[in-house]
Amino acid sequence: QADSVRVLLAAGADPDRRDLHHRATPLDWYYLRQDQAVRTPGYRIDPEVQRLLVPVTRRRH
Repeated sequence: QADSVRVLLAAGADPDRRDLHHRATPLDWYYLRQDQAVRTPGYRIDPEVQRLLVPVTRRRH
């Protein structure tokens, strides 16, 4: 959710930090969910999350 992303970024969360298991950034996870939304009727993602993360993420895919 975009509100959660805003709060986390305002609190100093590192958007380039990768999770330990998959080595994915928050933006990587957004793109994964975006792909899932295309294939799954009724599955929705918030495009505002992408608008918030793209400018602050160093590694873009």
